[in-house]
Amino acid sequence: HEARQMRDLDILVRTSEARLANELLLSMGYRSEREPPPLDRHLPELHLPAGIAAVELHIEALAFPACYVLSTDEVWRKAEPRNFAGASMRVLPPQWHLLQGLLHHQLADHGHAWRLFGMKGLWEFAMCAHELSPDGWRSLVEYAERHDIMEMLGSSAVQANGLFGLSIPDVLVISNEARRHAEATLRRARAPLASRRALFVAQKLRFGFSPETLAHRYKPSDEEGLAKSALRHLMFLARRYSGPRA
Repeated sequence: HEARQMRDLDILVRTSEARLANELLLSMGYRSEREPPPLDRHLPELHLPAGIAAVELHIEALAFPACYVLSTDEVWRKAEPRNFAGASMRVLPPQWHLLQGLLHHQLADHGHAWRLFGMKGLWEFAMCAHELSPDGWRSLVEYAERHDIMEMLGSSAVQANGLFGLSIPDVLVISNEARRHAEATLRRARAPLASRRALFVAQKLRFGFSPETLAHRYKPSDEEGLAKSALRHLMFLARRYSGPRA
């Protein structure tokens, strides 16, 4: 089997520096999407004409459904300075890297609420968890307890244990609810593809056209209202998913 190709590189930049970072990449030959989707946390995707992966400059670490658990300001505070090939950057320690990925897949993308089995996200969780020290696990569990995401953390740990042999540390106490959630997620993954796909599309549409999502992505004025935002989103979906496919 071939290794999975990297689709994009996500780089978190401060809002005040985002325009300059975007202009620098454009000056290096990157090109922006002609018709970018409605964006709420990153600039339009950039890519090199002959490249296979894109670059996304993020100004928010997580989409709005998850940022109440881990804000962008908190991510900047937890990130530590690093140097690589003469470049300076800030990188999250392993436990916070794991948390950011967990929240992205399970909360921002609704994986936990919708009981979606995501092999990529679970593999990333397992590989990052393997690197955690006892102190790292302790910090992660304490944070999860304070922010009421222990079931989410526990369910992912149970799934990673069953599929990738992740050793669950004693400090992470798995609740019965987390075990039942993990079992339900794996059971749903065995359902027929057509039914899973239909349910997923319905859930995505319901979320995409919800008043909160429309208001956050399109920021309509009082005069426009949400109806116009819904129409704009419908037109975007028509452009994105109709027409010839490569």
